[in-house]
Amino acid sequence: MTVLKIVSGALIIAASVFLGNGISVYYKNKKRFLEETCDFIGYVRSEIDFYNREIDEIIRDYSAKNPKSDLTVFLREEKQPKNYETMLAEYIEGVKRLDKLSQKDFSASFSEKLKREIEKNEKDLKIKGDTIKKIAPLTGIAVFILLL
Repeated sequence: MTVLKIVSGALIIAASVFLGNGISVYYKNKKRFLEETCDFIGYVRSEIDFYNREIDEIIRDYSAKNPKSDLTVFLREEKQPKNYETMLAEYIEGVKRLDKLSQKDFSASFSEKLKREIEKNEKDLKIKGDTIKKIAPLTGIAVFILLL
């Protein structure tokens, strides 16, 4: 009976550690995607300013230069957008609707909005991600002690 308790307690601790790490990884991935999106918007702005290119052509070029990034996978529409990827979809649709002069202003304002979102995500990563990563194993240990 005690062996069963120890094994089940160890499994609970392991599951809580994996859960904590999974939640932390979610916030890290979100941060990385938002930063890539910010870089992409800067790239779009420079391509519109200097080469006067269309957004579809810019997306193809960016995807060819960065084939393995999460942003490229989204741009190629190989997966459904998550909550934070919806912002990028709205940006692309907005750029397609506007003329060249308005695209610059729209990109600048969207870039500022994205920077605020990155700051918010960094706070979430520190508060939620790191805290849960630390608390989850402790919760697993507490459940293990209760089983004994």
